[in-house]
Amino acid sequence: MIIIGTDILERFIKKHAEMKNAVLTWKETVEVQSWENPHNVKDTCPKASNIGNKEWWFDLNYGGYRLLATIDFYAKIVFIDGIYSHKKYMKISNQATAKKRRDK
Repeated sequence: MIIIGTDILERFIKKHAEMKNAVLTWKETVEVQSWENPHNVKDTCPKASNIGNKEWWFDLNYGGYRLLATIDFYAKIVFIDGIYSHKKYMKISNQATAKKRRDK
């Protein structure tokens, strides 16, 4: 997969040096993939969560931080939207859940 937004990873690592291994492991894992569908993502990253359309949460460091990304399976691109603390993740996740309910 092509990863867009690696500058977000670099800034995060500068701010949270203790997360360097987790972030680089995620990046190296994703770069060698050729995901075609959500099942492929779950096979590679079992704790990943699809939160609607093409948006995915990836667990970094056993729940300490979550990476939000948009995946374009056709183009084989992962767009990094950001890395968030658990508290911020919960807020964004709850907003996405509420939006899904409204859209039904």
